[in-house]
Amino acid sequence: MSVDPGAMALSIDGEVTNVDVFNVIPAMKAGRIAELAAVTDGNWAPVNAADMSTKADADIYVLGDASQQGDMPKSGFSANSQAKVCVNAVRGALTGSKVFPANFSNTCRSPIDANDGVKVAATYEATLEKSPRLTALSAKPVKAQICARPPMKNPRVGTSGSRPACLADPSHASRIRF
Repeated sequence: MSVDPGAMALSIDGEVTNVDVFNVIPAMKAGRIAELAAVTDGNWAPVNAADMSTKADADIYVLGDASQQGDMPKSGFSANSQAKVCVNAVRGALTGSKVFPANFSNTCRSPIDANDGVKVAATYEATLEKSPRLTALSAKPVKAQICARPPMKNPRVGTSGSRPACLADPSHASRIRF
């Protein structure tokens, strides 16, 4: 693919398309600093779920979007959860104090329409992952839940006084109308 901003043209597989407006979003991957530290696998920085240290260097910690953290999604909520695990491990290493087991979670709320929305929530645990090079931990989902929720702007709008329905099996609800 190539882009010619002066001609307002895109070329994809040799086919040129003229456009009025276009957005080019580069491939997602860990930042340059992770590449320079040599902790990436090409795109992401694989980490040990027990403490968020990289698999390439146990003294370097990576979390959030740059980390390759098992099945955890790349979200701000996940990054916050990973930061707490990381800080707990670093504090324990520096002070010799107790390090609690890694505990991860993620929640995502998505308004779909004025009175329509969903919430996806999951908890994750560090599980043993075997590879030819090393034995490591990665985050695997333990429990997932989708809950129908009213819009985030005003949680009371459109609920008719009823509580949102929560489903333990995400396959049962992709969208619930209020």
